[in-house]
Amino acid sequence: MIDLVVAKNGKISFNLQGIQGVDQMLSDAPTYIGKSVTAQELRYVCGNKAARAITTFYNGEAPC
Repeated sequence: MIDLVVAKNGKISFNLQGIQGVDQMLSDAPTYIGKSVTAQELRYVCGNKAARAITTFYNGEAPC
């Protein structure tokens, strides 16, 4: 889905409110919390230059 938004020059909004363990989510050896859908999406956005360019993070500093 993220690739489709990127391909269509869309926008991604990522709400960080209430998300804990962002460092764990982005680590190379994620714990259980790092295996959630939100964690997978966050890792994908942070690891994809095109996706990162169209993403706005709310309620917290951009983690990547």
